[in-house]
Amino acid sequence: VFFKMLKGNNVISEFFLNALYIKENKNILIFHSHLDKNLLDCSLQLFTENYNRFPSYQLIMNNLFEILLCLLLRFKPSHMNVNQVKQYSDIRIIEMLQYIQQWCEHITIQEMAEEFNLSQSYLSKYIARKLGKSFREIRQEIRLEKACEMLTGSNSQVDHIAAAVGYQNVEHFIRLFKKKYHVTPHQYRLNNKV
Repeated sequence: VFFKMLKGNNVISEFFLNALYIKENKNILIFHSHLDKNLLDCSLQLFTENYNRFPSYQLIMNNLFEILLCLLLRFKPSHMNVNQVKQYSDIRIIEMLQYIQQWCEHITIQEMAEEFNLSQSYLSKYIARKLGKSFREIRQEIRLEKACEMLTGSNSQVDHIAAAVGYQNVEHFIRLFKKKYHVTPHQYRLNNKV
């Protein structure tokens, strides 16, 4: 659900990109719902599915959560605000994260530098300074997160998933995956299958 939202250009995608990738981010996104009936109904259904845990409850919860986020996007800007412990308003880094998110399978630092009209060295330093991680680390995180989504949401073979997220060497992909999640992709799928 988050990956679909991250590709958009809205307050929720900006909030989640900040939360996931920007160091020392302490933002809170607040929606003033005024007891919106659709929002209450959706929240109650989410709670009920989680409480009962009937077959396929996770799939239903994912869909309900996506509906919940879409309902929130309907709110007028005057009914939402971001409270910040530390002010952060660099829209350029948000655009860069969205770009990496969209093209993570094959994007290089050189291609990204060209897209944002920056030199490679400046872009590399800029990302490291703003995010506390290198371009490669951010790209790898995004690739592995997409792989998790594919492992739980499809029956594709691990080598196909590795290639789909940008890794031609499946053994390298498995090593990186295991280092981050402490299980192999196959074990991850078995533990988290919807």
